[in-house]
Amino acid sequence: MGHFPKLRLGLTVVALLVLIGSAFRYGFFFMNGLDSELATSTLMQSFYTGLKFDLRLAIMLVVPFYAVVWIRLLDPARSPPARTFWAAHFAIITSIVILIFLADLGHYDYLQARLNASAFRFMENPLISLRMVWETYSVLPVLLMLSIFASAVFFALRWLLSFRTPISKRPGRPVRIAVVSCITLFFITGIYGKFSYYPLRWSDAYATTAIFSTDLALNPALNLIDTFATVENENVNMQRLRNNYDNLAGYLGVENPDPESLNFLRYITPTPVTSATPNVIVIMMESFAAHLTGFHGNPLKASPNFDYLAENGLAFTRFYTPGFGTAFGVYTMLTGIPDVSLNRTASRNPSAIKQHIILNDLQDYEKYYFLGGSANWANIRALLTHNIRDLNLYEEGDYPNSPRADVWGISDLHLFAEANRVIRDSDRPFFAMIHLSGNHRPYTIPEDSRDFQLSGIDDDKALANGFDKADGFNSFRFMDHSLGFFMKLARQEGYFKNTIFVLTSDNGEVGKVPGPLHFEEAQRLSYHHAPFVIFGENLDQKPQRITRIATQMDVLPTIVGAIGRPVRNVTLGRNLLDPDNRNSYAFIHRRLGSKSEILLLDDGHLFVSDMGTGSPSLHSYQASDPEWTIVAGDSTRKKLMADYAEGIYDASKYMMFGGSR
Repeated sequence: MGHFPKLRLGLTVVALLVLIGSAFRYGFFFMNGLDSELATSTLMQSFYTGLKFDLRLAIMLVVPFYAVVWIRLLDPARSPPARTFWAAHFAIITSIVILIFLADLGHYDYLQARLNASAFRFMENPLISLRMVWETYSVLPVLLMLSIFASAVFFALRWLLSFRTPISKRPGRPVRIAVVSCITLFFITGIYGKFSYYPLRWSDAYATTAIFSTDLALNPALNLIDTFATVENENVNMQRLRNNYDNLAGYLGVENPDPESLNFLRYITPTPVTSATPNVIVIMMESFAAHLTGFHGNPLKASPNFDYLAENGLAFTRFYTPGFGTAFGVYTMLTGIPDVSLNRTASRNPSAIKQHIILNDLQDYEKYYFLGGSANWANIRALLTHNIRDLNLYEEGDYPNSPRADVWGISDLHLFAEANRVIRDSDRPFFAMIHLSGNHRPYTIPEDSRDFQLSGIDDDKALANGFDKADGFNSFRFMDHSLGFFMKLARQEGYFKNTIFVLTSDNGEVGKVPGPLHFEEAQRLSYHHAPFVIFGENLDQKPQRITRIATQMDVLPTIVGAIGRPVRNVTLGRNLLDPDNRNSYAFIHRRLGSKSEILLLDDGHLFVSDMGTGSPSLHSYQASDPEWTIVAGDSTRKKLMADYAEGIYDASKYMMFGGSR
């Protein structure tokens, strides 16, 4: 590398920064983790993941150098002042990185948390914070040592750049191209960080439920960046939450309400639908909106398999999702907390990841999560592996018998087949979630479609009935076809008769709303109206259409109640089968740029409030009133629904960022 001074400098800085990161990680471990009971394999995985984060940071800090170094005045090979400039530049960069790492050690020592954007709150009282640091830590010796180190780095890099190769001894053009290509590939690989469809993300550090394992893997500088974009979402209106707490606690059935401690603890009432200990299979269907199904009156009848299960099960016909988007839906269903983030989804926010998941109390159940693509999508991996103990996560790379269909991984049909191969061999009761994603652009239908036939429908007819042209219509049909294929497979397995199948969706869908639900189009409730069906061959209850309002937070509490478990619940969800839960609301949160809007549905009304302007309105919610007439005279109901809506919104934020776990 002696013939390539610019490459030599960049690689030296990368190596130095990686060495610094590794040294601090080992120091962090010896300061905080010697008494941890983590398995050696878990520790090694954390160190390995941390090394990849360190490499990414180092390359990111060096890449700008290569972006401008070809300018003559900035080229250290042709300009002596440039050599001094770059040596000083990287000495300063290295010092800043060390300062961040040192601040991280102090932050962890003080708060038992890696450095993140919330640390900027200390700047609200800078003099007090700086004095605390001055009186707690040996600031002057640290700064002196850092100055000596920075000087050493400067002179070392300046000396490194002083070596120049005579033109006559420089390698030929092919060699230079080959070397530059190899280094470029190394840099791209180092930044991407993984040999998978999705790159290395902070969620890879959340590979286990062990908090210290995650802390050990994180890079403090990158963690600071990752959390900075979401820190403004964490502000909670605590006074308003306490004002609305009593109503909310009564609605949720909190056993020992306390507005000071904001206690949300209660236990799910068992409402078993079978006398056995059943398996549970939850099928989350992509954008499987209620108004697109024949069960809800769509004239195209694109979902015969779903329709059959809904007609022969417990079907909640007025089920709504609080958000619109898959990441919102997964987070809300698993945590029982509406994702009310403004900028990024909660699954992408490290501060909102650690939550109480009801599934953990099903200790005798084997737990599975099947996803056709990568769990690094939306950083959903962290939500799953960091919260659900002993989770068996299957994702891309775990299905050698199934080809990738498109950007979303293997097809829904193949995902069903792969899930069936795994769960049929389980020797314990199991809870399996099968997360479909094929009903999504580019609407791929795989070659191996098991006799699925495309419809010859034209785009106009598909659009008039709510679908995204003919491709969207056929994609929806294929998802339903895949569901039917899975049910045929399941009927041949020993687990079938003792399994509860739960069908739901991440959200509704945009577009025209035909049939009986047409009145929801004006208020865009079709974006949120989704199916929720409980089906089983041997349910004790007769099939029925349940018309009470239901919401996505209720899914897990209802399932756990259906299998008869009185487990701990600190979420905003309720058991919909519990006869004591009479009145019901569905909460919806919409992002409107930098602002948001909250909605609340009850049996006959819709409350809407802009969180920015605070201009609330109460509307009639009836199929016979597609104009959503504003209700002017019912101020008591309007105030009550406003209190509930604001209470749920504030409680959601409170729970997302650390409350009531």
